[in-house]
Amino acid sequence: LPRTRSAFESRTQVWREVGLGSEIDRSAARRGRGGAVVAAALIAAVPDPGAQRSPDPVHRHPLREPERVEFRARFEAATSPREVQRMIEGAIDVPLRYPPHIAVEELDRNDVVVRIVTTPMNPRDGATLAEQVLSGLRNTNGAHA
Repeated sequence: LPRTRSAFESRTQVWREVGLGSEIDRSAARRGRGGAVVAAALIAAVPDPGAQRSPDPVHRHPLREPERVEFRARFEAATSPREVQRMIEGAIDVPLRYPPHIAVEELDRNDVVVRIVTTPMNPRDGATLAEQVLSGLRNTNGAHA
Protein backbone atom coordinates (compact mmCIF):
# COMPACT_ATOMS: atom_id res chain seq x y z
CA LEU A 1 0.00 0.00 0.00
CA PRO A 2 1.31 3.43 -0.82
CA ARG A 3 1.89 5.49 2.29
CA THR A 4 0.33 8.98 2.37
CA ARG A 5 2.75 11.75 3.15
CA SER A 6 2.04 14.19 5.96
CA ALA A 7 2.06 17.91 5.44
CA PHE A 8 5.17 18.23 7.62
CA GLU A 9 7.68 15.56 6.79
CA SER A 10 10.92 15.28 8.74
CA ARG A 11 14.26 14.14 7.42
CA THR A 12 14.12 11.29 9.91
CA GLN A 13 11.05 9.90 8.13
CA VAL A 14 12.75 10.20 4.76
CA TRP A 15 15.89 8.43 6.05
CA ARG A 16 13.75 5.58 7.41
CA GLU A 17 11.89 5.25 4.08
CA VAL A 18 15.14 4.73 2.19
CA GLY A 19 16.43 2.21 4.75
CA LEU A 20 18.85 4.40 6.64
CA GLY A 21 16.81 4.51 9.86
CA SER A 22 19.53 2.66 11.77
CA GLU A 23 21.93 5.56 11.06
CA ILE A 24 19.84 7.91 13.21
CA ASP A 25 20.88 8.14 16.84
CA ARG A 26 17.84 9.06 18.96
CA SER A 27 19.87 10.63 21.74
CA ALA A 28 21.77 12.82 19.24
CA ALA A 29 18.47 13.93 17.74
CA ARG A 30 17.13 14.80 21.22
CA ARG A 31 20.30 16.79 22.01
CA GLY A 32 19.96 18.63 18.71
CA ARG A 33 16.37 19.62 19.47
CA GLY A 34 17.37 20.65 23.00
CA GLY A 35 20.22 22.75 21.63
CA ALA A 36 17.84 24.51 19.25
CA VAL A 37 15.46 25.34 22.12
CA VAL A 38 18.32 26.71 24.24
CA ALA A 39 19.63 28.81 21.32
CA ALA A 40 16.16 30.25 20.68
CA ALA A 41 15.80 31.12 24.38
CA LEU A 42 19.21 32.83 24.41
CA ILE A 43 18.41 34.86 21.31
CA ALA A 44 15.09 35.96 22.82
CA ALA A 45 16.81 36.92 26.10
CA VAL A 46 19.42 39.25 24.54
CA PRO A 47 18.45 42.82 25.45
CA ASP A 48 18.07 45.43 22.73
CA PRO A 49 20.60 48.21 23.47
CA GLY A 50 18.43 50.68 21.55
CA ALA A 51 15.53 50.03 23.89
CA GLN A 52 17.41 51.33 26.92
CA ARG A 53 16.66 54.94 27.74
CA SER A 54 19.33 57.31 28.91
CA PRO A 55 18.46 59.29 32.05
CA ASP A 56 20.23 62.25 30.46
CA PRO A 57 17.58 64.47 28.78
CA VAL A 58 20.08 65.63 26.14
CA HIS A 59 20.09 62.14 24.59
CA ARG A 60 16.32 61.81 24.33
CA HIS A 61 14.80 62.12 20.90
CA PRO A 62 11.23 63.24 20.23
CA LEU A 63 8.87 60.68 18.77
CA ARG A 64 7.96 63.17 16.07
CA GLU A 65 9.46 66.38 14.83
CA PRO A 66 8.10 69.56 16.48
CA GLU A 67 5.73 71.74 14.52
CA ARG A 68 7.55 74.27 12.43
CA VAL A 69 6.84 77.98 12.35
CA GLU A 70 6.07 79.39 8.90
CA PHE A 71 5.64 82.98 7.77
CA ARG A 72 5.21 84.79 4.47
CA ALA A 73 6.63 88.28 4.46
CA ARG A 74 6.75 91.04 1.86
CA PHE A 75 9.87 93.20 1.59
CA GLU A 76 11.13 95.89 -0.75
CA ALA A 77 12.47 94.29 -3.94
CA ALA A 78 16.06 95.20 -3.04
CA THR A 79 15.98 92.97 0.07
CA SER A 80 17.87 89.68 -0.35
CA PRO A 81 17.02 86.34 1.31
CA ARG A 82 20.39 86.51 3.11
CA GLU A 83 19.39 89.85 4.68
CA VAL A 84 16.09 88.36 5.82
CA GLN A 85 17.93 85.41 7.37
CA ARG A 86 20.27 87.75 9.27
CA MET A 87 17.29 89.76 10.58
CA ILE A 88 15.58 86.62 11.84
CA GLU A 89 18.69 85.02 13.34
CA GLY A 90 19.38 88.29 15.20
CA ALA A 91 15.92 88.21 16.78
CA ILE A 92 15.82 84.52 17.78
CA ASP A 93 17.26 83.08 20.98
CA VAL A 94 15.18 79.87 20.98
CA PRO A 95 17.29 76.77 20.14
CA LEU A 96 16.47 75.62 16.60
CA ARG A 97 16.47 72.14 15.10
CA TYR A 98 17.63 73.57 11.73
CA PRO A 99 18.74 77.03 10.61
CA PRO A 100 15.90 79.25 9.32
CA HIS A 101 14.95 78.46 5.73
CA ILE A 102 14.19 81.47 3.53
CA ALA A 103 12.67 80.94 0.08
CA VAL A 104 11.62 83.57 -2.47
CA GLU A 105 8.02 82.98 -3.56
CA GLU A 106 7.22 86.10 -5.57
CA LEU A 107 9.18 88.94 -7.07
CA ASP A 108 7.92 92.02 -8.87
CA ARG A 109 9.21 95.56 -9.44
CA ASN A 110 8.44 96.85 -5.96
CA ASP A 111 8.26 93.82 -3.67
CA VAL A 112 9.66 90.40 -2.94
CA VAL A 113 7.63 87.81 -1.01
CA VAL A 114 9.59 85.25 1.01
CA ARG A 115 8.55 82.18 2.98
CA ILE A 116 10.32 81.78 6.30
CA VAL A 117 10.37 78.34 7.95
CA THR A 118 11.94 77.61 11.34
CA THR A 119 11.65 74.60 13.65
CA PRO A 120 12.27 74.80 17.40
CA MET A 121 14.33 72.12 19.12
CA ASN A 122 11.65 71.81 21.81
CA PRO A 123 7.99 71.68 20.67
CA ARG A 124 6.98 73.83 23.66
CA ASP A 125 9.04 76.72 22.25
CA GLY A 126 6.91 77.05 19.10
CA ALA A 127 4.89 80.07 20.29
CA THR A 128 7.97 81.86 21.61
CA LEU A 129 9.79 81.22 18.35
CA ALA A 130 6.86 82.60 16.33
CA GLU A 131 6.80 85.75 18.48
CA GLN A 132 10.55 86.25 18.05
CA VAL A 133 10.43 85.78 14.26
CA LEU A 134 7.50 88.16 13.98
CA SER A 135 9.26 90.70 16.19
CA GLY A 136 12.41 90.46 14.05
CA LEU A 137 10.38 91.00 10.88
CA ARG A 138 8.43 93.96 12.28
CA ASN A 139 11.59 95.74 13.45
CA THR A 140 12.96 95.99 9.92
CA ASN A 141 12.37 98.64 7.33
CA GLY A 142 10.21 97.58 4.43
CA ALA A 143 8.81 94.37 5.90
CA HIS A 144 5.10 93.57 5.92
CA ALA A 145 4.57 90.24 7.71
